[in-house]
Amino acid sequence: MIKIVTDLLENDIEFKENYINILEINNKSVFNKLLYLINRNIYSKEDDEIIIYNDLEQLNFSKSCLVIYDYFNCIANQNKVLKLLYEDISKEYSFNYENNEYMELQSKLLNSINTVLCEYEYKFDKKEFLEIKDILKIMDLKFDQEHYDKPFENIMLLIDLIDNLKICKIIIFVNLKCYLKEGELKEVYKMIKYKRINVLLIEFYNNKKVEGENKISIDEDYDEINTIN
Repeated sequence: MIKIVTDLLENDIEFKENYINILEINNKSVFNKLLYLINRNIYSKEDDEIIIYNDLEQLNFSKSCLVIYDYFNCIANQNKVLKLLYEDISKEYSFNYENNEYMELQSKLLNSINTVLCEYEYKFDKKEFLEIKDILKIMDLKFDQEHYDKPFENIMLLIDLIDNLKICKIIIFVNLKCYLKEGELKEVYKMIKYKRINVLLIEFYNNKKVEGENKISIDEDYDEINTIN
C-alpha cells in the first residue's frame, strides 16, 4: 500500500482502491505549511517532514509525485510528462521503422550541416548523433494549448497519460473542486478509479461532497475528522 506520512497530520494518507483521498483543510497555516513541504520536496530537497512509502519502502518524493495547481494551461506540457512522452514515441518509432532508414536520413542532414560549419573559423562542440527524442525536442512537440484549455479536458488528458506512461505514483490536485462542476468531478473520479491511479485532492475548505471520497478534514483548531462518502 502506498501512503503519505507527515507530522502535520495525525493520520497517514493511505491510498486504497475505489476511493478518492480528500484532504480538506480549514486552517490556513496548516494548508500553507503542507503545500510548502510538498513543493520543497519536489523542487528543492527531500526531508523527513513528509514521506511517501510503498509498504515499507521509502520512495523518492520528486519522482513519485506530481502536483497540479494550474488547470487552464495544458498541464500535460510539464517537462516531466513530455520527457516520458518523447521516450515512448522513440520506442514506438524504433518498433515500426527500420533504424537504417533513420540513420541514413540523419547522416545526410548532419553532413550538410557540417559542410556549412566548415565555412566558419571557429571550433564547435556538438552531438554526432541525434536520437528520436532529440528530434522531438527540436520540433518542440507538445500538446495543443488551444485544444486543452479547459480544466476538465486538461485533467482527463493527464490521467490518461499517467496511466499510459507511468509518470508518477501519486498525483496531487490542489483546490481542484473549485474548477469543476459536480458532473465533471464525478467523471474524473470514475476515470481515476477505472485507471487505478493514486490521487489526493488538497482543498482549502470546500465542503462539496461526492460519492467515493475518503475525506480527512482539519478544522481551525487542528482537529482531524475522517469520513467516507
